[in-house]
Amino acid sequence: MTVNELITLAKRAAEDQSVSIDLPLDNDTLYDLQDYLSEGPMLRSAVMEVVLTWGLTSAEQSDDGGLEVYFRTRYADYIGRRKNDMETALQEVRRARKLAEEIEDTEGYLYTVREEGDLRVQYHQFDDAIRIYAKGYRLAYRTGTEDTYAKFIRNIGRMYGLSGKSQKAIRWLKKGLAFSKKNHLYYIYLDHIQELGNLYARNGERDLAIETFQNGLDYISQIPPEKAGHRAGERMVSMCYGLSGAQRAQENYHDALASLKRAQQVLAMQPNEYYEMLISHLLALIYWTLKQYDKSILYHQKASELACLQGNRDFEVVSQIYIGGVLFDQKQWEAAQEIYEKWLPELEKVHQPHILVNSWFRLGDIYYELNADAQAKTCFEKGIQLASGQIPDESGYEGLGKIYQRQGKIDQALSSFERALSGYRKNDEMLSTIQMLHKIGGILAQSENESQYEKAVSYFEEAAELLQKLWEKYTDQYEAMERDNLDQEQRGEYYQLFVHRYRELVEENFSHVRGIIESLSSSQQKLSDVQKSLHEQQHIVSKLSTPVIQLWDGILCMPLVGDIDDQRANQVMEALLTDIVKKKAEIILLDITGVPMVDTNVANYLIQTVRASQLLGAEAVLVGIRPPIAQTLIHLGLDLTGIVTLSNLQQGLQYALKRLNWTIQLM
Repeated sequence: MTVNELITLAKRAAEDQSVSIDLPLDNDTLYDLQDYLSEGPMLRSAVMEVVLTWGLTSAEQSDDGGLEVYFRTRYADYIGRRKNDMETALQEVRRARKLAEEIEDTEGYLYTVREEGDLRVQYHQFDDAIRIYAKGYRLAYRTGTEDTYAKFIRNIGRMYGLSGKSQKAIRWLKKGLAFSKKNHLYYIYLDHIQELGNLYARNGERDLAIETFQNGLDYISQIPPEKAGHRAGERMVSMCYGLSGAQRAQENYHDALASLKRAQQVLAMQPNEYYEMLISHLLALIYWTLKQYDKSILYHQKASELACLQGNRDFEVVSQIYIGGVLFDQKQWEAAQEIYEKWLPELEKVHQPHILVNSWFRLGDIYYELNADAQAKTCFEKGIQLASGQIPDESGYEGLGKIYQRQGKIDQALSSFERALSGYRKNDEMLSTIQMLHKIGGILAQSENESQYEKAVSYFEEAAELLQKLWEKYTDQYEAMERDNLDQEQRGEYYQLFVHRYRELVEENFSHVRGIIESLSSSQQKLSDVQKSLHEQQHIVSKLSTPVIQLWDGILCMPLVGDIDDQRANQVMEALLTDIVKKKAEIILLDITGVPMVDTNVANYLIQTVRASQLLGAEAVLVGIRPPIAQTLIHLGLDLTGIVTLSNLQQGLQYALKRLNWTIQLM
């Protein structure tokens, strides 16, 4: 019987208990099955149980003790990981180790040592795991093969990383990299690369993580063809997954999606439910950030279902927790509360400390929205306690600040917000930093103590500088999408996301600055220097609210944000006409989605801008025309002859491409 025939029968037996085979399997079949399982196929839990039961039953009756050592150890792994029965799993491992000692099977003995270490990791006993791996490492150095020795180095490095001892972890992993590369242990080398990239990502060193994962992908292409096989594809998917996660952490969603697309192309040729689960999980997170909530929930549910089929309780729990997070962002407070209260106790049983901490913060946010301040405060404090200074805790301090602010405890609120701001700055979280600067500046601006105005101004100035950097970051990513010829729908989705975010932040800054200027104008105290600084600040932010984006060669877009007065109308026209000449634009898309009201003055500004563009040889198209605005334009009786109006950016881009006789061909 071939292994493929055996696996087919096992799949039938997992669904129908009446299906059976004649046991024991002969030694040749058992060796073939051992080779198959050693390649790491991801079989569903019930199928794996059947296969291992058949294998162990046969191996116990075999005259080859090495086969029993292998299958008993594999069975222990299954019991520990999929059945969550550590006691039975350890008993089986020790039986296998005793047999390996009796038959003097050194490699089998080392295999049982590594398996016991893995089980300790599964149950978060990291100190015990390091001790056991160290024992195996010393024995492998004296008697084991090169690949076994290298695997123990990786395991020890991984344990130090999970224990928060990053420098030790890096030293061990780099030692393993050097040894594996020297001895041409291609896939063990890639395992070290993967672990090192994961470590950098966990520590927030995203540039190093991206560089490491990219090095791994480059190395895969250098593996000799005769050494490649399906494992090369699996490692490529794994590297793409790690790379995408680091890119997502940098808010580089275009590259993150591109990395996942590359992984999906491999999975289309080499289906693997485990990696499909991972990819679904990360797609769900990215679409969550892009505010495509239906897609996010769909992929989270898919990841949860795949995890359940594989007996992967950790991933099932995490996916359910994240569904609660998506519901929270949709302001479905009660539905989100129900999921968090149901799954948080389960999350505490698995080792996902970052997710656990953030989940307590999110439940605190839910209670805050439901006006349950006492429960919210308990959740924020619980999350901060669990973080223990090892995990980012700024969201918890922000939550406490909101509670104190609502209770009128302004000094305590400012202290908590300052603590949160420090964390956001440290982790280079630009959006959260801007929002926190606005929040603290806004509180200071409302103080009766006018000396606080200068401090408030400094916060808004820093926010304005970050807004400039944020816009540059967004436009750089959009230009990358243009270079990669990304499809229209995804470009439109990304555009809507970053313009929406940017618009909210700019309007927030405008609102705060206007409030301070009005307060100072009515103040008896002369604070001319502060007023001057604020007016300069307002001028900077005003400029940031009239950006010009190059969507394609010859196609520009200007998303208009907020109210348009005489000053802003002149800024819009000046910026647009300058870029028409500079970038040799032929089509201009004036996106007025973010303009709250269009009256006679605003409509005339827009028409003047369109006519001025025509004088420079460019056609300007008004996009973002909502039904109320369309009715307003009709009632005003304005002359729109020759001006194209469309309801959204996607239609505008399609129109522009058609006018330029361009077509998009997806590669």
